[in-house]
Amino acid sequence: MSQQSWQQLFVLMGEQFGLGALTLDEDNCCVLKIDEILVNLQISNDHLIMVGLITQIPQNPDSQFLEDLLATNLYWGAAGCSLALEPNHRALLLQDKLTPDTDLPTVLQRLENLVNAVEQLQTSLTHEKSQVPPTEQNNKLFSGQRA
Repeated sequence: MSQQSWQQLFVLMGEQFGLGALTLDEDNCCVLKIDEILVNLQISNDHLIMVGLITQIPQNPDSQFLEDLLATNLYWGAAGCSLALEPNHRALLLQDKLTPDTDLPTVLQRLENLVNAVEQLQTSLTHEKSQVPPTEQNNKLFSGQRA
């Protein structure tokens, strides 16, 4: 799918959400806030990368927390997603990558699945040290449009 085709898909996606046309910024990104979940959508090498913000990882997580993350990554990796750490903000992310031949209904379903998974992970990875409420700093991790 070309850059122009992705942009057309973003217009249709925005219409589905009742937001009007979604547009990409100069970094080919668009950020949505769905059910209090921040999701960054980015076009990279003709793929759509969807990244959901789960939580902020504590400075010194205990071994049980790290084991839980690895076990979770095994599960979500089998489903095509992966956990990632953005080191500057110590942000735990869930990422999904869609191929250029993905149609709008599939994009919308995968986006819904990602948001639901992030919500589940926020609950299941509850850990006293990782409980960092959303802050303006977390919101600045992704910049862009909000839904």
